[in-house]
Amino acid sequence: MPRLSCLLLCFIAIGLATLPSGCSQEAAPPKEPTAVATTKPAVEPTPPEGNTEPPLLEVVTPEQYKEVIARHKGKVVLVDFWATWCGPCRKFFPHTVELHEKFAAKGFTAVSMSFDDPDNKDDALAFLKEQRASFDNLLSKTGAESESYTAYEVPNEVIPHFKLYGRDGQLLKSFSPDVAAGKGIDPADIDQAVEAALAN
Repeated sequence: MPRLSCLLLCFIAIGLATLPSGCSQEAAPPKEPTAVATTKPAVEPTPPEGNTEPPLLEVVTPEQYKEVIARHKGKVVLVDFWATWCGPCRKFFPHTVELHEKFAAKGFTAVSMSFDDPDNKDDALAFLKEQRASFDNLLSKTGAESESYTAYEVPNEVIPHFKLYGRDGQLLKSFSPDVAAGKGIDPADIDQAVEAALAN
């Protein structure tokens, strides 16, 4: 399926479903800068209040990603895999920021991993600034290429995708859309898992 068609279907799915579903890597824009690469969903999420630190965005390898997770040992960590070209990801991202603000004092942190192309890093950073995402923000060195989905074990090459790590740095649970059923990720499932991990 051509990338533009897949992207349009992704946006249409947002309007038809209450909860976001997901975008495959086919929806990623080509590496050459185009109008599609910076297209935003019709309804932009409202930036959360409270965060004041300007977000930073670091391009990383899988090894550097593991170092970031290890650095947060002792905390519960939720990693949000997303991209600016993925409408459901943009719709879900404020929930990640909200969780970070709600539970940071209890030993929780969010980490974001963008699958935008490194050449489009500025677009990703602009979105992070809009959302006031004052936690670790990473961008995969291989962007939306298959290598990224394989390296970070993202099933079916579909985002948004979430990984929850316990205080010992071990993976507790993953969350992915059910593309076949057209079902997105339920935020309540993530909330419940985060609270359970913090209680341990």
